[in-house]
Order: sequence, then structure tokens, then C-alpha cells
Amino acid sequence: MRRVPVQLGHPIARSHELFARAVAERIDAAGLVKFSDRQRLLHLAGILGIDRTDASLLIAAVQDRPASKPASVNPACATLLCAAAIQASIVLVAWWGLLR
Repeated sequence: MRRVPVQLGHPIARSHELFARAVAERIDAAGLVKFSDRQRLLHLAGILGIDRTDASLLIAAVQDRPASKPASVNPACATLLCAAAIQASIVLVAWWGLLR
């Protein structure tokens, strides 16, 4: 069977977008969909007219997406942490020198 690309806004694309949003809402903290949720999602996919194989691929694709925004480090916090590490290493070297 030959697959034809579907443009956004087409009813098929809308059902896939809806399904992908439903999957994203059910992803837990570990980035996975529980088995019970997966079963419900596959049932929803059938209602939306998405076959089981495509639904499974969509679930995998949504789970594989990177987090919405990577964690960023506050520059002030990074500077403070670096200064504390330097101070700790100075104290450690001085203490080690006194023991020798």
C-alpha cells in the first residue's frame, strides 16, 4: 500500500494531532505511558479512525519527544556553586598540607 502525505488541517491530520495530544497528557514523570492508559489510548485511536499500528507508532513518537524545555541553570547560582567549590578545594589543600 502506498502512503500519501496528508496536509495539516486535513481531517486525518486533525485526528492524529488530537491523538498525539491525548498521549502527551498521559505521559508520566518517567516519560512513559502506563499499560492501562495505552489500552485506553488504543481504544480512542479506534474511535478516531486511526489503526492500531499507527496509534502505537504515534505513542512511541510522542514518548520519544524531548522534554518541552530543557532545564536551565541560573547563572548566579552557577557562579556561587563554582566559588564554593574553589573555596572548598583551597581548604582541602591547606588541611592536607598541615597533615604532611
